[in-house]
Amino acid sequence: MKNITAIFLSALILCSALVISACNSSEPEIPEIDIEADFITAGFEDHSTIELTKGSPESEEINDEAVRIYQNICDTMECVLRSENVEEIKYDNKFVEIEFIEPLSVTTYTDEGEVYRILELTSAIFVFTGKYEYEGCILHQGLTTEEWGILGSRRSFGNLEKMVDALLS
Repeated sequence: MKNITAIFLSALILCSALVISACNSSEPEIPEIDIEADFITAGFEDHSTIELTKGSPESEEINDEAVRIYQNICDTMECVLRSENVEEIKYDNKFVEIEFIEPLSVTTYTDEGEVYRILELTSAIFVFTGKYEYEGCILHQGLTTEEWGILGSRRSFGNLEKMVDALLS
């Protein structure tokens, strides 16, 4: 009888621990997607840029973090930018740009882990600091070459910015 009671209590404690750990999970599981940008450019407020070599460790880290930020898109702004405006923003800000030769479909998720939108991605610029009001925004180029949209993400740009800063050292 003691063995049955001990087994029952052990099972009960184990089940309780599993339930508690599942409830403490604050962020939904967003599936990792394997996307590798064809081109990655880091730009700085002094107007300099660094082109990263595809497949290098820095390129892979920056690529993966940028994709995670992109997957956490939470809003879109009504403003549409033309290519010349985007070039001006890039010139005067610190940023990372990821570009793809072929457009990709990227699924973005809500806070609850549900599908928010599926976006066609050809280029995205993650703006950190500098002039204009685009700090913390993603400039998104879809299938057209003339128009860019502005997106917001729930995920912090902090890790990505640190990776870009490390390129200068």
